[in-house]
Amino acid sequence: MRLAMSIFAIAACSPGVARADNACTTTGIETAASVTVSDGLTYDTQTFFRSRQHAIFRQIRSDRDSTVVVEGPTAWGVVDGDYRQGGNFEKLFALGHQIHALLVRFDDVHANVRKTRSITFNGNQRSARTGDYPYGGATHLIDGDSDRPAGFLFEFPETPPISATFHDWREIDDGRLPFRVVINDGDRSFDYLYTKLAIDVSMPAWAEEQSALAAFDATLIHRLHRRLLAAHCSGDAAAIASFAAPQSAIVANGAVRLQSPDDILQSFTEVFARLDYEVYEDVSTPIVRIADGGDIGWIAAQTRAAGREISTGRRFDDRWAWILPVSKVDGEWRFAGVAANRSE
Repeated sequence: MRLAMSIFAIAACSPGVARADNACTTTGIETAASVTVSDGLTYDTQTFFRSRQHAIFRQIRSDRDSTVVVEGPTAWGVVDGDYRQGGNFEKLFALGHQIHALLVRFDDVHANVRKTRSITFNGNQRSARTGDYPYGGATHLIDGDSDRPAGFLFEFPETPPISATFHDWREIDDGRLPFRVVINDGDRSFDYLYTKLAIDVSMPAWAEEQSALAAFDATLIHRLHRRLLAAHCSGDAAAIASFAAPQSAIVANGAVRLQSPDDILQSFTEVFARLDYEVYEDVSTPIVRIADGGDIGWIAAQTRAAGREISTGRRFDDRWAWILPVSKVDGEWRFAGVAANRSE
């Protein structure tokens, strides 16, 4: 994961299975660090992690300011104000630098978590917990001599193993986390001294500002999907209606209904009078497609919705799949209908 590599290297990308990504939770893990590289390079970093589908890594050097982001099925990067779309490499890069998120939420990020009895780490044989990394390869969380892990060993495709060794554990939020991490990619070492570790915070201003300018159509369509989920969490029928095209085709229960934004407002006002959503999450990475003309497209999603019926207190926990057609209206993406079904 060498920083000398272009963050705009484009790799083949296909939708992959993701772990839960709850739109009802808007907070995440933020870090800041000062980094010294064995070749004499120095720089600062900032990260923000909400889920394995939403992670941001920023590197601030004296001669360059660059950011790499994974956002749902899309990835993008920016260097000194120049925004470009990315692929699997950017996803791997952005998520791979979320060291504390990978530690705190290991089971949420990785699939097929299992025990590894013996693996070589810094010249010693150790046991580890191993998980499949979302974009290929494996992460080993290495057991330490005490109840604290010794570090990570990353085995990514077509890349020599990368180690991350933990030091300087300190108390934070009723737990302990390492405030120094030394990463070795087999060529250079990167000594991270963390100046900020915050576990349950809102997206920082620097991340909001950079994300606001990433105007790639696939990313914007994914954000529309996420805003619709979040509006369920807050019971905001007006927000959902504001995201609708002038006319939407609603396909459900063997029927097709054409609805205006006012119709949608009334429908969801009734829904939110009955249901209180506490979880609305993607359980797989959504798929986005855009027509060659660039003004229509669709997003397919597989979700879990959970909460309670307001009048009875009865719990519900449902799995849904849908396809949401979208169209550009006055330069903004709006949903133009939905075809949905619920798993029985």
